[in-house]
Amino acid sequence: NVLDTGVKTNLMQDWAHSDQEVLDASTGFELKFNDQWKLMSSFNYQDSERFAEVSYPYGVMENGDFTDGALLNDRPSTWESWGVHTHIEGEFETGFITHQLVVGGQYRTYDSYTDRSFPDVGPNNAHNLQDLPKPALGRIDRFDYNYEEIGFFLTDTIKFNDQWSVLLGARYGDIESRSDYALQRGTLITGSENYSQDAWTP
Repeated sequence: NVLDTGVKTNLMQDWAHSDQEVLDASTGFELKFNDQWKLMSSFNYQDSERFAEVSYPYGVMENGDFTDGALLNDRPSTWESWGVHTHIEGEFETGFITHQLVVGGQYRTYDSYTDRSFPDVGPNNAHNLQDLPKPALGRIDRFDYNYEEIGFFLTDTIKFNDQWSVLLGARYGDIESRSDYALQRGTLITGSENYSQDAWTP
């Protein structure tokens, strides 16, 4: 309102909006056994929900003509993820060499659901924007995605003196994901895509 020039610069239709709600929570602790050794752990959680009805231009011509499209949700899209991380770290000596050891693991999981409909709103022009009504839902594509990861790691920082040290370590990771979809293409097309991989990393 303060910088209103009388020219609308937001190409979205007035009915466009996106409502999002996010909950974040985390906690952790540190347990010291003595001056050399301690246990650390943390837990994180996030839950998100979004309902969107937005418009956007595509196929913009040099004279400003474009097709107004919409992205509509049939129901809210959701994302939920949580993870835990735990490790022990400590220090010990072998002769004149000092070892700073860290060993631990982590787990993460992620689950999301979304549906999308992309109906056309109608023709428009960037230099002469028209208010167009919100279109009805078109074909709806639904996606359900799940991701899971587990990892273990070990590092040893070997200190020879105050100037020189070497870091040795390895990590094992295992990842699995699954994506289920239902696409409206005249007829309903359903399917799944799966991915799984595990590896050691130096």
